[in-house]
Amino acid sequence: MKDFSPEYVFLFIFEDTFWRTLSPSHAITSTIIQEKNINIRPIFLMDENQIQQLIQILNFKEFHQYLVQLEKNKLNLGKNFHFSEEEYLEFILKQRSLVTRGKITQISEKLKSMELRSYGPYDFNKFVTLQNQVINSKFDGRRTRVREQKLFILGCWSKLLSDFQILKKSFRPELIMQNEMEKLLSIYSPEKGSQDLFSGSVNFPNFEKTLFINLKTIEVMRNDVESYGGNLVIVDAISNRIQKGRLPANLLSRVLEYYCIENKIGYIPLYEDLNIENSNGNKTSWAFDGHFNELGTQIFAESMYRWLQNKGVGASLNN
Repeated sequence: MKDFSPEYVFLFIFEDTFWRTLSPSHAITSTIIQEKNINIRPIFLMDENQIQQLIQILNFKEFHQYLVQLEKNKLNLGKNFHFSEEEYLEFILKQRSLVTRGKITQISEKLKSMELRSYGPYDFNKFVTLQNQVINSKFDGRRTRVREQKLFILGCWSKLLSDFQILKKSFRPELIMQNEMEKLLSIYSPEKGSQDLFSGSVNFPNFEKTLFINLKTIEVMRNDVESYGGNLVIVDAISNRIQKGRLPANLLSRVLEYYCIENKIGYIPLYEDLNIENSNGNKTSWAFDGHFNELGTQIFAESMYRWLQNKGVGASLNN
């Protein structure tokens, strides 16, 4: 970016962004068998003792206790968690209320004195070698090729099964809640046997720790962008295509919004526009990989343009 010195740098953030910061193989590669899993991204870490201080400020202890109670209910009652949609929404609002401007101010000040350390990517050269081998063999020296044709009926069948599950849940809302609780337990609950509420797990470190390290990376990026006269703008899509629980997504968006306000970083709640379209029955992403389709891309572009207009730069969208 420094070579171009842009006046505005828009950073798109979605749910998996936070976990990828701490895991060199999270997301797609996390489904690959271990011997073929290579670390192709750098990761960022901070001092554990300092992170513990930040955890005490934010104080999501009740969230972790909630997970422990869910685990107990699951063991005692099987898959029927006995949590209603209304109870869950009430709990989300209660946890969101814990995120205050005062707390984010304290966290921001402490983060400024903390050091962010980067590691890896350890297997990047191996990745480049393997990539070149595939290009020179299966791709005949080209970086692209026409996708092999497959029976479309196979894709239709899996799509029908997926749609059937969605339809089934619409008639049985308790299945939606059961699925939500399963997500929370599998992703955010402490390591089995751990006495530490905030321990997290191997694949998903502690929720707050992950949040703080991401905030620190945003701070570093903001300073880097400002060093050549630019302005960083966060584009938040976290609470749109939620795959890891509504409660965590809500908390992440609230913290991110307050952090940007506190640190004078531009902030666009893109998820609001996307959610409106989705609630009207308009899909904004492709079903097979979650990336924006044409409508999603248009909404993304217009949100950035409106933000620039409100800042007094750029022409009218009608021109």
